[in-house]
Amino acid sequence: MVAAKPELKDIISQLIRDHDLMRIIVKDIQELREKENLSPSVLHKFHALIVVNEIHSRDEERLLFE
Repeated sequence: MVAAKPELKDIISQLIRDHDLMRIIVKDIQELREKENLSPSVLHKFHALIVVNEIHSRDEERLLFE
């Protein structure tokens, strides 16, 4: 997409960072579940993942497809 629209480079970088954050949160969830099973800490991480995903999806639609 950057090749077709170089002006989107910074936006694409931000969206890639969102994906990195989601991967980190998922890894944290997996590690916590091994130690704590289903605990408040795990639920907080799931909530964080949902929030990051919501913001990411909204921004992705708005910034890339409008």
